[in-house]
Amino acid sequence: MDYRKRLTVGWARRDTLAVIVITVTVAFLVGAAILGIALGTQTTDIAAQFEPTYAITENPEADNEAVPLVLAETVIGERTYTVVGLPEESQSLELRDQTVTLPAPEPEVLASAEVTPQLRSRAELPIKSRPPHPLFSDRWLVTDVQTAQSLSEVQTIGLDPSPSPNAAPLVGALQFFIEGSEELVGVLRVSALAAAVLVTITVYSVIQITIRERRQDIGVLRATGASPRVIVAIFAGRALLMTALGTALGYAIGLILVRSVINAATFLGVTTTLGARITPTAVELLAPAFAAFLIVGMLAGALAGWRTVRVDPGNLAQNGEESGFVSLNTTFIDWRTLVPATATLTVFMCFFFVLAGVVGAVGPLANTGQQTITEPGTPNPVASDVPVSYARALQNQGAAVSPEIILFELHAGNAILTRGVNFTAYREFTGLKLDEGQFPGEEHEALIGNDLAQSSGIAVGDTLVLGGSTTPAVSRVDITGRYEGEGIEDDQLLVSLSTARTLTNVQTDAVNLVRTRGLPTTEASQSTIIVTDAAPARSDGTRGVQLTLRNPGFQDATRSLTVELGEQTQTIAVSVPSQQSRESFVGFERVERTQPRLRAGSFETQLRFGASQFDGVETSGGTRLSVSVPETVPVGSEPVVRVTQSGEPQPNAIIRYGNGSVETNDKGVARVPFSRTGNVTLSLQANGTQIQQRVQVRDNESRPVGITASVDPAQPSIFTRPTAIITLSNRWAFERSETVRVTAPGVDRQQSVRLAPGGEEQLTVQLPQRPAGEYRVTAEVNKQSENVTYRVQGDERLGAALAQSGRYTAGGGITQAIQVVFSNIEVLIAAIIFLLVVMTLGSSTAAFTRAIQTTKQEIGIYRATGASPISIILQVASDAIKVGVVATSGAILLAMVFIEALLSLGALRAFGIVLSPQYTVSTIAIAGSAGLALAVVSAVVASSVLVRGPPANLFKTRANARTEESR
Repeated sequence: MDYRKRLTVGWARRDTLAVIVITVTVAFLVGAAILGIALGTQTTDIAAQFEPTYAITENPEADNEAVPLVLAETVIGERTYTVVGLPEESQSLELRDQTVTLPAPEPEVLASAEVTPQLRSRAELPIKSRPPHPLFSDRWLVTDVQTAQSLSEVQTIGLDPSPSPNAAPLVGALQFFIEGSEELVGVLRVSALAAAVLVTITVYSVIQITIRERRQDIGVLRATGASPRVIVAIFAGRALLMTALGTALGYAIGLILVRSVINAATFLGVTTTLGARITPTAVELLAPAFAAFLIVGMLAGALAGWRTVRVDPGNLAQNGEESGFVSLNTTFIDWRTLVPATATLTVFMCFFFVLAGVVGAVGPLANTGQQTITEPGTPNPVASDVPVSYARALQNQGAAVSPEIILFELHAGNAILTRGVNFTAYREFTGLKLDEGQFPGEEHEALIGNDLAQSSGIAVGDTLVLGGSTTPAVSRVDITGRYEGEGIEDDQLLVSLSTARTLTNVQTDAVNLVRTRGLPTTEASQSTIIVTDAAPARSDGTRGVQLTLRNPGFQDATRSLTVELGEQTQTIAVSVPSQQSRESFVGFERVERTQPRLRAGSFETQLRFGASQFDGVETSGGTRLSVSVPETVPVGSEPVVRVTQSGEPQPNAIIRYGNGSVETNDKGVARVPFSRTGNVTLSLQANGTQIQQRVQVRDNESRPVGITASVDPAQPSIFTRPTAIITLSNRWAFERSETVRVTAPGVDRQQSVRLAPGGEEQLTVQLPQRPAGEYRVTAEVNKQSENVTYRVQGDERLGAALAQSGRYTAGGGITQAIQVVFSNIEVLIAAIIFLLVVMTLGSSTAAFTRAIQTTKQEIGIYRATGASPISIILQVASDAIKVGVVATSGAILLAMVFIEALLSLGALRAFGIVLSPQYTVSTIAIAGSAGLALAVVSAVVASSVLVRGPPANLFKTRANARTEESR
């Protein structure tokens, strides 16, 4: 039994090599599995706050628990609107930490939070206003189920608390990451199969070396009665022992390497939150893989032993077979090495092409020609809120921009990476071209990338019902076009920004990130402080100007500001915290009662200095006595007359009319009777100032409501959301109820107002941020209207400064999306590449060691006749180049075939992204060079071990080396 023990557990250097190769192979799998599962777990934990409780199903009739909804379309004016039909009885949904109550619809009426009620749909249905609802877009029209079913493009869905796996969650972020993690684990399982191939090749190669060196021993055993079964079992056991030892060491080293890579990344300043923990999911993946390794290792040993026992015992003492490829002129490397070398390099090429596909997909979008602006201090771009005005500021500087929102959606159980974009800006920024269909013209239309269309089966003309990404919501989009993009741009669904905001927590006038290109860098150090308003003022007896300053940037800022008033100039230092406003007084020595031009930075306006700036009253406003009274009044009426001076109510002002007079109260108000028709001149006197106002008195004249409109600030910047101030006054002696409509670009609002006799009400409407230019605000009441025009200022100097104030990083928006999906992708790819190179180098070294061992006596002859170790190594390298060229070429072709097969099976897809490589000339050239280099390095490493000792060692047989080996 001693020979069995010696053949099974006897140890030599080649066995150490085998264990090392198996160790690095297992370490690769352990490292890839731990990192991959860790990032999937991490992103799932990030998204856990968005756990859904309801999902959208297209078969609500099959489940009585589902709340049925009917989606349809109608046309209002020239635009198409989505209609949602709701049950007449109000329904409540328990959505994790909130209860959402669906509005009770009014039959045969369309209710909208945005559409003007004066319009009518082509279905001749009246439109009414409704408050905003968290589940539906403000543009959606709410009605009852029966009315919705009478319209076009009808689709019935349901909100189901017990959905099927293919239903779209009402909040999709968590399920997106769960599905993506499962896809990633599938990719790792493929990696395990590839690693098993390498284990098989390595174990088989090393056992073959062992058999070659023990051929005489095996011949003796066979001749003395050892059965073939015993010999096969001995080598199967030896292979199992080596595989088990390599697997155990590989597991431990894999953990150590993962921690080392993470620590190195942290030391180099690469932000990473990945951990090196063994999770239950990792155990479920690794345990079967380890068992498979042990089985294939044992089978490889058994196969090598079986090939030996097929030979007649009398021939085992011979040196073995000669190569059938001697005509191809290799000196030391047998051409039988081609098969294991090709298999090893095929595994390498498969990983290389997939990783190159990922890098190549991100690379074109992460070059120095693009930058991405996100909000600093946020954990990831999904939590970032960047004002859309940043994009306008960058456009003012001539930069190409694309404001975008990242979403995570599911459709039919598939994870879909979705992006909200301004289609015009996105098209200009990316140069996007359609392969089919047309660009969206409505907010409910969308585009799909070619790869996503192929992997998901979604086609142009399809209608998708989407749930929210990070907030409960329901939306519907029509696919109008299919496009081809660079890299993983192809794997996305593009929706409008308004649709994206409905599906996320992103505020109005904000996005997750702004991509930019062509931004000048010379101005990046400028301050982000701007001047938004200015008014005459007085402080501590000094006359001057009160400036309103705003810092729209993400960082606190200071600025040296030059202020010019007429021909006078002052320079002041100002500081404004991030995203806040401040006021600053600038005094001047000489301020005349004129209207000088003020210039502060890029802000310009005409100021009016009046008496209030010279009598010690520290206020701003008008400079003369004024009266507010209707131009025409009905006879017998007694309207309210208001008197102001310098913009303030003027008490005790004397108002004379005909033969009478009245005095204003402390609010500057008095009632003036008009008892006869004709023209009446009012004479007003206060503080030594006198003015006159003519009023026409008529029969049957209406009693209009007084309307004034203003915008604050009067000259907002592109970063400011100005406020329209509408003041309604009831000049008559009875109560009024009126509806006021305020319209402006991006605003159409109606509100009911109740006015007491002689009362006044003020309505404020926040206006959206707008690009530089002039805009008009209109207030309408009972066919009366009042207009006010305001100008939005641009500031061409701010683009680069704003970009620098945010988190300003090289790369495109998809780079940021990848950072969310794959967390620390740079660390992950670096670790996998490192482990892959080590694994392939070890496996190919084993294959070449086996080949060189068969010719070690020939090497010994060369050495004994004067050949130097360097000349031997150079000849081995020359042989390796010949074998490597053939092996690499075959490996590239085989890898392409395997990858295409995996793609057709959907096995190379993770987080909605198809890991599809691009077989460009440069990629294939790099792969070929890398494969050939690995072959040459492996052969050189294998030969270096043989030639570094005395030539006599190369002539030792197993018999005379037995004593040395047993030590």
